Amino acid sequence: GGRYTLTLRQETPSTPGQPLKKPVPIPVAFGLLGVDGRELIEPGVLELDDTERCWSFELPERPVPSLLRGFSAPVILERRSSEAERAFVLAHDRDPFNRWEAARALALEVMMGAASADAFAEALLPAITDASLDPAFRALLLTLPGEDEIARETWSRGRPADPDAIHAAAKAARKALAEALEPELRGLYEAMETPGPYTPEAGDAGRRAL
Repeated sequence: GGRYTLTLRQETPSTPGQPLKKPVPIPVAFGLLGVDGRELIEPGVLELDDTERCWSFELPERPVPSLLRGFSAPVILERRSSEAERAFVLAHDRDPFNRWEAARALALEVMMGAASADAFAEALLPAITDASLDPAFRALLLTLPGEDEIARETWSRGRPADPDAIHAAAKAARKALAEALEPELRGLYEAMETPGPYTPEAGDAGRRAL
């Protein structure tokens, strides 16, 4: 009906001598994105200073939330999101932290066989070809999780971590992404050429990384 409600809850695990933890003030920088990636309202900060709080917004369409922008608080955000939503955030969110986190989560799902490499490549494309983004950041988006990270995630989901299977899955994911993005990656490789003598300056280092 045009109203979007966002509910946030907080929980702090008990520690010796403090079985019950009181709520702490948590600043959650946020944005609400429309289907074309635009901000539906002015981005801001929500202060979660109780165990649970709700905020409501009148909006012209159902948004995709972008939460904890800039890692605005040192907390773990637990929220279910679909593959399509993560791909949307990676492709359209203005916040670098959330784009990187979406890329990391999607890459893990691809390497574990739970998401499509083609969909991941499609979401990566607008980010890695966006010349306004720093080359070093775009290199981070393209960096896939290591096999140790895949093993930890596999174990956390209650499955045995098979090193041979993990290695094969990682290799297959890299190959699938390389094939899906081949023209763009070749163009980037040529565009990032850094002529002249070597320099450790951040700009050149970022171009080399990409």
